Amino acid sequence: MGLKILTVDDSAFMRNIVKNALTGTSVGEISEAGSADEAVAKFKEKQPDLTFMDIVMPGKTGLDALKEIRAINPNAKVVMCTSVGQEKIVEEAVNAGAYDFITKPFKPEEIKNVVAKISGEAGGQTAAPTQPAPSPAPIQPVPQQNNAQPPAQPAPSPAPAQPAPQPDPNTQPPAQPAPNPAPVQPAPQPDPNAGQPPQ
Repeated sequence: MGLKILTVDDSAFMRNIVKNALTGTSVGEISEAGSADEAVAKFKEKQPDLTFMDIVMPGKTGLDALKEIRAINPNAKVVMCTSVGQEKIVEEAVNAGAYDFITKPFKPEEIKNVVAKISGEAGGQTAAPTQPAPSPAPIQPVPQQNNAQPPAQPAPSPAPAQPAPQPDPNTQPPAQPAPNPAPVQPAPQPDPNAGQPPQ
């Protein structure tokens, strides 16, 4: 049996867009409501699997209807149909428990995608879990060259300076003997016979 759908909009034209988008699909019964109060009454009556809810409607808003429907069934799946510039309301709807939202003017493919998502959940079809990517091989650290210099050897301590011996002021140096004078050579005596004619 196909999904039961409830489409809520004060515009019959917009309700027909949703109905026409689901024609020929596996969807079962499609119900309609033109106001928030009618939407709550139809939900109680039909217990739809999925509700397309317009936000801006006369009287109560789609946000009001969403809160009432969620109070009836906390597991109700309500997709909000929003217009551009309603981001704040969308945020409130999500906080109130909206299942999803689509933006007007929406395309038939968007409606079908939401229904297909609900069908998969209702049929227990879950996507296969994503296999984690294999962990890359650990990077081997590059050996670092040891640039450390060997510790400097301490310079040898200089030998302590030996103090120069201080002369004893009371000690007199030994007297050096005076050198002997050179002997006086006698002056040569003139030869008395020199210069005399031979005899």
